[in-house]
Formats: sequence, C-alpha cells, structure tokens
Amino acid sequence: MMKRKMLKLILMLFVTGAVVSFGQIRSFVPVVRPVYTEKTLSFFRSMSGSMKWLGYDELYMLFKSYESGGHGSGFVYVAADRTNYVITNYHVIAGAQTSTLEFEKEDGSKTVYEKCPIFAWNETLDLAIIAFPEGKRPFTSGLNISTRTLEDGMDVWTAGFPGLISDPVWQLGKGNITNSSARIAELITPEITTLIQHSAQVDAGNSGGPLLIADRTKTGGYDMIGINTWKVTGRQAANVSIPASVIRDFIEKTRTQGGSGTGGTRTALESRGRGFIMFFTSEDRKYGQMIDYISHDCVLEIGEKALTEVLTKAPSSVRDEIIGSFSGFSPFKGIRMAISYYLLENINRIPESRNSTLSAVDWEARENLPKVPVKFVFAGTEITSYWVYEYDKWRLVSFPLTDLPRETKKNEAGQSDIRIERPYNLSITAGSILPSDSVDAPTWIFGFNASINDFFVYALELGIRSQVMTDIYYDEATYYFFHMNFVFRFQVPVKTGFLSFIPYASVGAGGEFSFSSSVFNKPPIVGMAGLQLVLGESPSYILGCEYQMHLIKILDSNRDISQFYIYVAVGF
Repeated sequence: MMKRKMLKLILMLFVTGAVVSFGQIRSFVPVVRPVYTEKTLSFFRSMSGSMKWLGYDELYMLFKSYESGGHGSGFVYVAADRTNYVITNYHVIAGAQTSTLEFEKEDGSKTVYEKCPIFAWNETLDLAIIAFPEGKRPFTSGLNISTRTLEDGMDVWTAGFPGLISDPVWQLGKGNITNSSARIAELITPEITTLIQHSAQVDAGNSGGPLLIADRTKTGGYDMIGINTWKVTGRQAANVSIPASVIRDFIEKTRTQGGSGTGGTRTALESRGRGFIMFFTSEDRKYGQMIDYISHDCVLEIGEKALTEVLTKAPSSVRDEIIGSFSGFSPFKGIRMAISYYLLENINRIPESRNSTLSAVDWEARENLPKVPVKFVFAGTEITSYWVYEYDKWRLVSFPLTDLPRETKKNEAGQSDIRIERPYNLSITAGSILPSDSVDAPTWIFGFNASINDFFVYALELGIRSQVMTDIYYDEATYYFFHMNFVFRFQVPVKTGFLSFIPYASVGAGGEFSFSSSVFNKPPIVGMAGLQLVLGESPSYILGCEYQMHLIKILDSNRDISQFYIYVAVGF
C-alpha cells in the first residue's frame, strides 16, 4: 500500500517569475537557471526513485523537477562602482555550482551568460547575489531598491518568468498590498523582518523576481520594493515578498565584507565546533536547531538514508514537520532537517553524549583536503568529523556514527532501553520450506520484504521444489514446481541496542505450477507465525523461522497442511 503525503500549504515559487506592463522592465529581469554538478543531479535521480518507491508522490515530483534543472527569476542591480549583479532567492540557486542568466527581449531573442558565479547568499533571509562572468558589465544601471514607506492598498506589479507548460514565459501581474508588514514566523522570524503580503499574480517560477511600484523616474519605469519568494495555497491571492530594506542591507553588508567565502578561519571553525558540542550538551536540544550545521556535501552523502529513515521510522509528528519543510524552501532544507533528526537520534542513544568536548582541529590538513578534520570526544571515545566552509559558515560534512560507543542507552530507572522500532526497512531472504510429513523435497525460497511502517510488512516469495511423480503407466519422473506467494505480515519489532526480536503473524496467498506436467496447484490461503532474530543495522543480519498452515485446504487431502520455513536474510 502506497502512502501519500501532502506538502504544507506554503509553496516556494521556484521555476520562474512575473511580467511588467511596460516592455523596458523586462530587460532587467532574467531567467535564473542553477547549474548543478553531476553528483548533485545523480542525487536528485536517486532521491526521486526512493520517494516514488516509498509512495511519497509529491516528494517524487519535487526531486524529479530538480533533476531536470528548474529555473527561477531575478533582477539586475548595479553597484556604485558599476559592478553588475543579479539578485534572486537563495532557494533558487541552493546546491548549485554556478548559474546561467538568460535575458529575453520582446522579439524572443535572448542574451545568455553562462558560468555566472554565486557571489553571496544568506539562507536565513533566502537571498543570493549572482555576479556576471569575468566581471562583465552589460548594464549601466539596474533597478532601484526603494526606500519608500509602504501602505496597505498600494498598487504593485510582479515581474519574472514563471513556467508555462514547461518553459519559462515572461509575465506581469498586477495587484495591491494586502498587508505591508505581515508577521509570518513559519517563513522568517518577525524579529528579523516583517514581510509584504500582496495579491499581484505569482506562479511557480516567480521566486527571485521583483515586486514593483510604478515610477516613471526610475530605471525600467518601476521602483523595486521587494522580492517575490512565497505563495500560500488555500488562500486567494496570498503572496509574500521579502521587503526592499532587507535586500538593501544584505547587499551593503555583503559588499563591505567582500562576498561569501570570508571568515573561514581556524578560530571560526573552533567556535563552530564548540557551538556544535554545546548543542548536544544542552538540556533542550531539538533537531530543528541543528540544520545550520549540515553542509551540502553531507546532504549528498547521507541525505537519502536519513530521509528514508525518517519517513519509515520517525513519529508521525516529525515526519509531517520534515515533509512540510520541503514546500516552503528548496528540497535541501527538508533533507538537512532529516539528517539533523537522524544524527541526533543516534547520538541520543549514547548514555554519556552530554559529556562531550572538542578535542582538536587539524588545521594543517586543509592544504591537502577540501575539508578539515575536527576531533571530538564522545563518552570517552575520540571520533573524527570533517567540516567544510560553506554559505559563510563552517558546516559538517561527515560524522562517524559507527565510531561512537556502542553502549545500550539506559532509562531513568537504570534499565536497558527497549523500544518498539524496526531495525530495517527492506530485506532479501533465502531459505527452505519443509513439509511436516517429510514426503516432498523442500521448497527453496527467495523472498523480498518491504516495510510499510513499524508493524506492517508486505512480501513476495518465489521458489522451486522437485517432486517425484508416477504416471498412469507406473513410470516415475521428477517434476519441478514453481512457487509464488504474496504475504501481508503484522509484527512487533522489539529492539534493544543492536539486537532485535521480531515475533510476527502473517497471511498469504499463492500457488505452484509446473510447465513440464501442466499441473497447477490452486492458491491456498496460508496463515503463518514466526520469529526473527536481527543483529545490527544497515545492513541487518536476520535468522528466521516460521510455522505455516493452510487456512483453506485446496490441495490433495492426503497431504499434510502444515510446514516449516527456515531462512536467513539481509536487511537494509
């Protein structure tokens, strides 16, 4: 049974953005296409396959769209020294190596700038600055970032290139400001800034495009008052933009500091490492607070495993929160939240994890590696993590969970922590079914099992057995029967440390047939009860035994209706 999860109501506008009523503004609003590495594209392909398999259709479509590249909008900004930039949303270029800028004229002709470096970004503000390649300066002026005071009811326009069918198409939308200082904590902390809520038309792809007020004295005939970032579904024409004041402050601060890539010092890394430890040693540690430490490389390395673990094992409240985080931002935030939960859950199972310290920063290693080794001591065991300077901060690339102390977590009473939690999601089994009457040869079985949740599993079993039969002339011959069985299982996985016991009961339907004898044994309904002993995680090693009995006896009445199934398996 496939699960279907709906994304939260706030949707990002990634794909392209809006249009203006006067042709000249179009010249200052490009299509922004992120350029991903092959490793990132491969990650999107793998993630889309995993999400489709698990039944999360919306996440499957999201990763599929990123796999094809996607696009957003932006607008031209020219600094006082005449340097040209394009301003857009961070989530438009998140995870990208570079970007491509496409400027389209009214006659359909295009000017394209490839390999445009991403000069600066701020994930919290969801803003990014793209530079032109090789310092090119095709514009003598850009859009003016307004300083005017906004009021509810003012006429506004949205400009950009939303997708029409599949390709970006220029669009201008007109509406008015419905709330000039909206406080929406789910999007951005109100203490950082309020937002502009308006009714001007936006569609998927408007992300990064400007929100405008008509002003014939300004470049392009408009004053830029915000950047279109979010659309709220379930509400009519409820669209949200980041105000110009935040954009202006971000640009000025970035230009003063010289763009992203500054501040990657040893002192800054040591500070981040101590902050990482303080997070784990705090009494009120929550996984959502950890995403700031997760790098893009970490997403590519363990993101798929972490998200799969969350979607199949985490409590429903956690699953819903993480699934919802995909809708308002790029998919990277949702995956980073999943990684944060995955790491924190594993570290929480170490009894002395709060007694941890920063051991050492191997700063000299940065000359030979793109990442810096940072050593921590967890519960008396020294482990080595790796960090990289990314998005103006040091972020975690890898954290070796396998090196952590393998002690069983204790509860408040000092007893072993026993949990109801399955130790694997998928398994491949091999074994034999032995008839209790010992007349027939065993049926050799190969099986595949997939978990729906902690308690329910479905399986497909394929097998073969041989049987000596006598024909009407009393001649004996060996015939081979092919076995197929579909099984639905209820289980109670009792997990303690890295050892699990899984008692279960199943019901299945299947049958046997033989090409050589044209014999077909009609499918019986089989009831089963069994026990699995499971050691370890990813992979898990499983020893199982099962007693089977036909609930509806269709086969020869002289044949015993009970049999035993003994098997081994590997779980992932």
